[in-house]
Amino acid sequence: MKTRQIKKTGKLFGASLLTLALFTSSFGWVPLSAKAENEPLNLYYISDSTNLKYAEILEEVCNYYESENQMEINLTSLIIPAENFENLFIETNFFLDEINSDSLVILDIRNSIRPMPNDDDTWADYLLYFFQSVKDENCRTMFICETDETWFNDATDFLDYVDVHINTDLITPFMYNILKDMEDREDRISDVSLIFDRGFSYAIDTFILPLLRAEFYISAEDYPTPESVWNYLNENAPHININLYLPENGRLVNKITGEYQSFGNYRATEEIYNSFDKPIYAIGNNYYSDSLFQQFVVDMKDALDYMEMPAYMLIQGDVILGEVCPIEYFQTLGMYECTFQEYLKEMVFGFINDDDLSGYGNWQGRCYVTFKPIEWGTDGWEIRTYDYNDLPEGWQVVMDPETYRFYYGEE
Repeated sequence: MKTRQIKKTGKLFGASLLTLALFTSSFGWVPLSAKAENEPLNLYYISDSTNLKYAEILEEVCNYYESENQMEINLTSLIIPAENFENLFIETNFFLDEINSDSLVILDIRNSIRPMPNDDDTWADYLLYFFQSVKDENCRTMFICETDETWFNDATDFLDYVDVHINTDLITPFMYNILKDMEDREDRISDVSLIFDRGFSYAIDTFILPLLRAEFYISAEDYPTPESVWNYLNENAPHININLYLPENGRLVNKITGEYQSFGNYRATEEIYNSFDKPIYAIGNNYYSDSLFQQFVVDMKDALDYMEMPAYMLIQGDVILGEVCPIEYFQTLGMYECTFQEYLKEMVFGFINDDDLSGYGNWQGRCYVTFKPIEWGTDGWEIRTYDYNDLPEGWQVVMDPETYRFYYGEE
């Protein structure tokens, strides 16, 4: 296999990696790799992430496969920044024109998929057209996606043309379990206290904001931005207690009122707890290097043994929280990144070798092989089974136009 270099935004990576030549188009900088001649196996990797870790992993697997099987592999990587990816994917045949028949195709979308009204084509339609087209060319397909399958509701026909689906979204099942447990207790999102670290800052807008819009009927046509919703709730429902930890100054900020609270010792932690007029329902932690926030959670639990929560925790990485929130609390252990990378290497090798990968199927899904990087065990969640129609209407990729306008305003 020919070694090439990856060049991205002026940064040159090592000679052991794949070379991508950058060319300028009307869509911006787009890496494009040259095709090798007379090679028996073509592997295409298409991604909207400028993090090249997966491309490096594929290069490593291909080199190993070649050495083990004496077969040359032509690896073509198309790495398109997210701001340009959608235009190329939905408005042109840019990717399809690059793919030869009888090839292997890995599509990796981590940043581009977003809710859309179904009065025109949606991401579900784009994916169906893409995977149907490459299957018509007798290609084998793998789909790596940061958007949980349930967000597509019942518009998942495209997965009938996917051989392996790697579903890397851990936030959706985490938030889903919180929501369903609230329903069991007949609580609403406004009845509980939530604390999230900085890794959850986007999840507040993605998951919590739609629930608040629905509960208080706050249309995006009248209040289009998250800030406008927080201002509305501050005036009309200041009792809501959704807190985001700010690492730069070691404080919690209430997203509704904008009020700050500092912590850093037992007394401060107790004062924070006593200031909440609702039970702390969930603490979300997925920025695992944040030792100050972790210590806050430890102090909260150790100092306040009578507290019922945290009921749910998302734990990713080697952190102390897994030791202080054992079986009596629910938690999920998102698979360590290094562990997931080893799984990915094994699955890509098997994908190239046309092995039966059904043994990796650990998650419900329409695709025959659906894998999610999540660990199971006695300390883990009792994960609920959910179907396509069970998520809130604000947690959907495909929406009717009226629903879309309510949650997202005009497109």
